[in-house]
Amino acid sequence: MTKKTHRVTVGVYRVIHILILEYSLFFHYNLRLMTQQSIEQNQNLIRTHHLFELKVIEEMKMSQHDKLLSMSQEAQLILMKLGVEWQLTTGFQSWVDKYLLVAMIKIPDDTWTVNKLSKWSGYGRSGIEYSLVPFMLKVGIITRDASSRFTKYSVTVHGREALETMVYNCNECNNTRACTHCEHGVGMTDRWGDRLEPCKHIMQEDCTDCKKTGLIDCDYCDGTGKRGGSTDDDQRDCYRCCGRDNPKGKISCWRCTTNCTECIDDTRVLKCVRCHGNVKCDSCEDTLNHLIHHETSND
Repeated sequence: MTKKTHRVTVGVYRVIHILILEYSLFFHYNLRLMTQQSIEQNQNLIRTHHLFELKVIEEMKMSQHDKLLSMSQEAQLILMKLGVEWQLTTGFQSWVDKYLLVAMIKIPDDTWTVNKLSKWSGYGRSGIEYSLVPFMLKVGIITRDASSRFTKYSVTVHGREALETMVYNCNECNNTRACTHCEHGVGMTDRWGDRLEPCKHIMQEDCTDCKKTGLIDCDYCDGTGKRGGSTDDDQRDCYRCCGRDNPKGKISCWRCTTNCTECIDDTRVLKCVRCHGNVKCDSCEDTLNHLIHHETSND
């Protein structure tokens, strides 16, 4: 190799080295920038979700009358169209589940396809495409954009108002948000309408099975703490009772309790089977959970 060739080769290597160094610095800087942007985006998402949660809770506290009065005239007009057209479109018994409307409110994209809404909500594509979407377009709840390869839809501002009013409305409690199946959390009837009998719990101090200890012999190992094998060397610890807080060979007594969760303060007066004693409408609570936390119809 001549001196001239050697100098050229060294020069090329230096250029390559400089380019690699500059590219590495550029990549490192951009990676830090992208990481910072990602953190800021996540913080914005969390902040937005928190504000939405507060908004939902506050609006569900409003009476239906106040909610209707606070709506814009455009949103009220949409509700009037819904009232006129809904039964004609969906039949006497509407197939549209409330949680499909919740999905339309909560879907994270500003614009969405039928497939996207179907996957997000967990409801069938055909019903959405051929029944729900045409009807929602007709009354002005959503708009359509067919300019791209896939037809996309978006909920209008006034359509969102109408959807929220529909979702927040509860026919079960007439928007009082209080349980209608009990008196002050005390259960009157079971889910089938039969009168409730007193709670049949057994307190630990009265239990004869565990002799007031709260512990009984493990039925998997007969209280020995060992299973398998005919000799001590072949036996191993029982997987049901060993490795827990209880002594080996013992399990918690399943017949007694120290604090019954089914009745009020261990008085044998059963809690309401719908609200579990918190006196809140279970239908409203279910709607609130669906609005705040993402769940599909298949969950």
